[in-house]
This record gives sequence, structure tokens and C-alpha cells, in this order.
Amino acid sequence: MRGSPRPRSDDAERRQFYLGQRSWFLLVGERGWDFERAERWLAAAAREALLKEP
Repeated sequence: MRGSPRPRSDDAERRQFYLGQRSWFLLVGERGWDFERAERWLAAAAREALLKEP
């Protein structure tokens, strides 16, 4: 349905992914990204996911 708001739990799950330990471990530990690259990517992805209009 166009224009329907996202449930708040979706935002909480997004925050948990982008700001949680699992995402850092995935990018830095498993994929070998350096800290700065992971930080830039996660910040940009979180901003896009959390601030865009539904």
C-alpha cells in the first residue's frame, strides 16, 4: 500500500543491524574491511535506511 508508514519495530531492527556488533563482525571480521571503511558504509547505509520516506 503506497504511503503507509513503516511499523516502528522495523526501525528498531534496522538500528540493531546497522549499529550492532553483528554488522561490524560481518564487515570487519568476516569480509576483512578496515574499521574506517566499515564505519563509513554503515553510517551511510543507516542514514539512508532510517531517514528515507516510506
